[in-house]
Amino acid sequence: MPSEYGYFVLRLHRAHPDTPATYSGVIERLGTGETRGFENAEELLQLLGSWLLAGPNMRSEGTHRNASESRGD
Repeated sequence: MPSEYGYFVLRLHRAHPDTPATYSGVIERLGTGETRGFENAEELLQLLGSWLLAGPNMRSEGTHRNASESRGD
């Protein structure tokens, strides 16, 4: 069974250097231009989960896959 991949740009903001596990940020789903903000790890995982469940909608004919995608890992 081939694997599906989602591609994202993630920008993290750490509020304070003494609390490295506390962060917020912005995530962009590449190929769609959809950008969302998140305030904690739980929100980030919810966003990723909803986008991955929705499936890819950016691949077009002739798109090249990287080596790991081609193997179906």
